[in-house]
Amino acid sequence: MIESTFVHLQGVGETTERRWWEMGVLHWSDFFRRTQIPGLSAGRKHHHDRALHRAAEALLRRDTAYFASCLRPRDHWRLFPVCRQNVVYLDIETTGADASPDSVTVVGIHRDACTLQLVAHENLSERSINEMFDGAAMLVTFFGSVFDVPFLRRAYPHLRVPPLHVDLCFLARRVGLHGGLKSVEHQVGLARADDLAGLTGWDAVLLWHQHRQGNSRALERLLGYNRADTEHLAPLAEYIYERVSRQLRPHAEPSAFSLQA
Repeated sequence: MIESTFVHLQGVGETTERRWWEMGVLHWSDFFRRTQIPGLSAGRKHHHDRALHRAAEALLRRDTAYFASCLRPRDHWRLFPVCRQNVVYLDIETTGADASPDSVTVVGIHRDACTLQLVAHENLSERSINEMFDGAAMLVTFFGSVFDVPFLRRAYPHLRVPPLHVDLCFLARRVGLHGGLKSVEHQVGLARADDLAGLTGWDAVLLWHQHRQGNSRALERLLGYNRADTEHLAPLAEYIYERVSRQLRPHAEPSAFSLQA
């Protein structure tokens, strides 16, 4: 998708991008090959050629920071296939209090098909989170641009967040999937274990307090809840990426991805 993207060019929005696609300018290479683009002056065409060459070089280097600097956050999802092998999926749990290191109870991180859960008073620290983020190209969350990341940044001022961030909550709305994570999971057919199906974020707060009061099963259940939240982001990201891509470019080649695969 990124090599069909033009909205990172100065003065180019989604309307112009779509018009170029309809003209057959479906790829950066199509833009390069054409000596003229209707509605574009020769000077502006030359300016865009140079910008696309810089983008192509950045893509070869896998320089995601470059794209983070010239794409709006709402368009970071276009880099998902490029970053697929280097994505961190994140979900956090808190005490329900204001952001501070003492308020973060569990940080769930899914990366390279493995899930690590950092737990307060055990292995959770700013350093341990940064170690899990280290070298990642993209962060994927659900409502994380509003809650998880701002909360962590306030609690840990030296947090090193990956340059690209895809918030599936808002991306899902673009294809008609509304509600919280559990609601969206249900809409696309992702199921949870029976003992976790009815739990909510408020239950996660209560489970932590029960754990601190000596309930030996509460932490186990909380970690199960957080693990489901975190791990489900991976198939959900694939599904939503495919849906948004097809909506934006209905004649593009479909992928073979399916939640049933």
